[in-house]
Amino acid sequence: MPLGLRAAEAAMQALGVQHAPDGQLTALVEIDRNHCSTCFADGVQVVTGCTFGKGNIRSLGYSKLALTPIDNKTGRSIFYHLNTDKVEDAMNVLHPIYPSTTSSQDRNNSHV
Repeated sequence: MPLGLRAAEAAMQALGVQHAPDGQLTALVEIDRNHCSTCFADGVQVVTGCTFGKGNIRSLGYSKLALTPIDNKTGRSIFYHLNTDKVEDAMNVLHPIYPSTTSSQDRNNSHV
């Protein structure tokens, strides 16, 4: 969700709009059906005020993490695309992926 929050905040600031519970905005999210993608969409909903229930957010199943908020009053929009390679690189630094040959017991004892 933090990635969706930050992307939506940056996009809203660039468009010069605020949280819009009245339908001033439409959001297009390009996501997959995995957990990270749906959390991205959750963050977008929180910041923009667009919800799937109101029908002013649409999922375009392009398997990316991208957002296009549209200001319905002015017709202006902006496209934000997350570089998922950079996100994966950062996650590997923060939480190293252990080789599949390493058992959970080995990982638990590796720092003892």
